[in-house]
Amino acid sequence: MRKALIRLEDVGPGGPYYSYENLRKLRIIGDYLQSEGVCFHISLIPHYMDPPAGYSKSIDELDDIFVRHFNETINYLNHCSSGKAVGMHGYTHQYKRSISAVGDEFFSSDCIADCPPDDSWEASSDREAFLSSYASSRMKAGYECFKQSNIPLSWGFSTPHYTASAAQREIMEAWSGIFYENNPWGGGSTSVNIIDKEAAFYRGVIYIPTSLYYVDGLQAEKDIARIIKTIDGYGENELASFFYHPYLEFGFIELTESGYTYKENSYLKRLIRAFKERGYTFVSILSLIDFVPSSRETSFFSGIEKQIMTGSLIDTGKSGLVVWSIANGYWYYCPCLLENFPARQADKQVFGDILMLSHWAVGTGWVPLIGDIDGDGYDDVVVWDFQHGQWQAALSDSERLIPHPGQAGDFIWLRDWARGREWHPLIGDFNGDGRADLLVWYPSTGEWQVALSNGNAFIPAPGPGDFIWLKPWAKGDEWVPLIGDFNGDGRDDIVVWNPNTGEWQVAFSEGDRFVPGPLEQPVWLNNWGRGGQWTPLVGDFNGDGKSDILVVNRILGDWQVALSDGNRFKPTGNAHYPWSADADMQPLVADLNKDGKSALLAYHPFIRNGTIDVAVSVIE
Repeated sequence: MRKALIRLEDVGPGGPYYSYENLRKLRIIGDYLQSEGVCFHISLIPHYMDPPAGYSKSIDELDDIFVRHFNETINYLNHCSSGKAVGMHGYTHQYKRSISAVGDEFFSSDCIADCPPDDSWEASSDREAFLSSYASSRMKAGYECFKQSNIPLSWGFSTPHYTASAAQREIMEAWSGIFYENNPWGGGSTSVNIIDKEAAFYRGVIYIPTSLYYVDGLQAEKDIARIIKTIDGYGENELASFFYHPYLEFGFIELTESGYTYKENSYLKRLIRAFKERGYTFVSILSLIDFVPSSRETSFFSGIEKQIMTGSLIDTGKSGLVVWSIANGYWYYCPCLLENFPARQADKQVFGDILMLSHWAVGTGWVPLIGDIDGDGYDDVVVWDFQHGQWQAALSDSERLIPHPGQAGDFIWLRDWARGREWHPLIGDFNGDGRADLLVWYPSTGEWQVALSNGNAFIPAPGPGDFIWLKPWAKGDEWVPLIGDFNGDGRDDIVVWNPNTGEWQVAFSEGDRFVPGPLEQPVWLNNWGRGGQWTPLVGDFNGDGKSDILVVNRILGDWQVALSDGNRFKPTGNAHYPWSADADMQPLVADLNKDGKSALLAYHPFIRNGTIDVAVSVIE
């Protein structure tokens, strides 16, 4: 499919849009684009200013009748498109006495009047300087403006006039992980640019280009011809992207008592026809990517003597990080405050730091698992003493972890079960009762056993009658098992991956046994994630209630997803690459903001005294 992008540029609550008549025409343009199946975007100036005229209106002024009507129009346009059409185009797109959409908002060497200031490079590395910088003040004000309005901000930022100093660009990138504009650092102009920048306040940034630029109203015919000639020379995989000022259409739209007429020879209609005649489909920028780089936390549990896991110990429905200090048995919970996306910065730390339990499960003789074993909505910690086949549990009461005495009062939930390192322990809700259970796998025989939780103990389950839920299946050490609900029935299943072949197979839980996929299609995906350089993970990346699979190449920073449809895994085709490349990086996934989608987390034990980087899923 030949892909094209269009962005409606410089739309704000003033200027050419300060009349109810023109707002109606704006809606008519949205209706036209929707009727043509054109997905479009809106580059919105949240605060429009015309200082010489004494005019100032902002989308957060909800007591203003015009602002409410303007906001309703933007939401109408958003509905006409993908539902994720709106991005931020500066805060005021001007400075001092200049007018919004005409003036510069960030530093420009070509500016001759009402010129914005530059920022120092210190602001890119010093937190206090960063927060007090001019560029930060504009970014923060814009995000706050959107937050107080009723307009959803979906895809990030485009820089007014595409101008900013290099220092300001670093500051702006620390606020937004995706920019809808040409890559100012160089690189491809007709493809998505994912840049794996390692900076003090962020990791990675995405640029979506507008290589065809725009239609200048003073030379519209020349620009239309230029755009058409350029796309005639594009290859199949080159992205045809431009922006357009919708007020240029107003002269082609005549409002009447019975409705309106919209001339077929308008600039926009001619362009849309030209693109469609050449086989282009207009798509959302979010369809071109799977994840957007988001928050970063530094000085976070540095070194490799701790184990980092994910779980929901104090907040149901939203995960954080569980940190086990192996040497002293300290257990920390780090709740995530990722609630301000697409802004990357917050007033508070991204991850908290709560000591939940100390001097419990000390040393490398224990293997930890995280799951809600008592069904109260909070995850708990289970530890396995593999030498003795002994299992203990500490339950969360939403404030701390408390070692549980178990059914017999000896703090052992199950003894002499799965004894020896040959067994591989896993955890999940295999009978769908809301409590997490234990699963162990013996690779040499392909044997799978389950012990069900009753809230006080784990009870080995008989399965078909021999206490084995499945055998032989996934026989051999070359297989790697993971747990997830791949058909969305509320019971966790098993997926096994063979890195030698890139083969993925699933066995479904029926509540008392596991049943491999049908003989006619036992392999859900083949020749994907092939090779020992990949690390596999499971998460729900599109929020449909079915678990999906992810593979990560840590050295390259290559993250790829294949979605489950209940019968197979289908790769999205969008590699999140490169991002967080690091040989020592530990990849994790978790739903951090209750949107039902798993985000990516990259833990770097040696970067900036320990670092956690987050990338948010935008997969539909």
